[in-house]
Amino acid sequence: MENNPESPSAQSNAFTAKFTGEGLELFLILLANAILTFLTLGIYAAWGKVRILQFFYSNTEFSGQPFRFTGTGKELFFGYLKAILIIIGFYILYSLLVYLVLQISPTLVPLMLVAFYVFIIYAIHFAIYSSLRYRFSRTTYREIRFGLAGKPVDFANDAFKNFFLSIITLGIWTPFYMHRKFSYIYNRLHYGNMKFEYVGDEREFFKIAIVGFLLTLVTFGIYYFWWYPQMYNYYIRHLKIGEGQFSTEIEPGEFFGLIFTNLLLTIFTLGLGFAWIQVRTARFFIERFELAGDFDLDSVVQKVQEDVDATGEGLADAFDMDIGLGI
Repeated sequence: MENNPESPSAQSNAFTAKFTGEGLELFLILLANAILTFLTLGIYAAWGKVRILQFFYSNTEFSGQPFRFTGTGKELFFGYLKAILIIIGFYILYSLLVYLVLQISPTLVPLMLVAFYVFIIYAIHFAIYSSLRYRFSRTTYREIRFGLAGKPVDFANDAFKNFFLSIITLGIWTPFYMHRKFSYIYNRLHYGNMKFEYVGDEREFFKIAIVGFLLTLVTFGIYYFWWYPQMYNYYIRHLKIGEGQFSTEIEPGEFFGLIFTNLLLTIFTLGLGFAWIQVRTARFFIERFELAGDFDLDSVVQKVQEDVDATGEGLADAFDMDIGLGI
């Protein structure tokens, strides 16, 4: 039987992505979420977030078939509760320690403040990976789930070390920090039994990032519209799944047009155009995404994986982080 080039199982083919969401639909979801969250004193926020995630997932199609987000408001609600209890417990413990230190030696209080911020930075990295594990575990495509292996504490240990190196080198180490985070995540990601692989070289990325940063400085920010697409394109073009190779092409002019028109929408709608901005931005990046190579979707089967709760998602929200894809 001949392979249909439109079939998702066709090999040696380019698979493309499409975003079908509309700004008005998202606006109505956001409006309903705001009203219900207010009326329920914040309780509905978990269910509201699920509606937003379902909107973006179900409107993202790859090779003609949509993704699904299978998480529930109940999961997120209890995840938020656990996160709140963890944060309250930490603040109580920290306050007791500060009180004890004040009784013993007030001069040590500044060290306690440093320790507080060190813990927060570490906790943020822990929350990033925990949230990504939850998101991917609730992401399905063709009824097969994604999964992210590894432990949040291992990611936090590695990321925190590189974050600290970025500080003591006055930012010079930051490209390595960024690159290693992305590499750590996507070398542990799988779709069913098919593993992702990131094959970027951190020295190459370092050159792109440092040169772009310096040129952005000397051009008073103008070069940013070249710099960000270069880094984004590098990430995606060095990402693989099985024998398939991802690619994208974000042009500086297109990127500038997106940012500029989004800014105008924000100004002239007094922020009410936020939903349309989100939709335009999602469509911009998703529809420039492509997977090519000997990649057979029909060969992918579900892999047994551990269940992941939503505590990490709750922690990420507590730190007001938009996790996205970890980029």
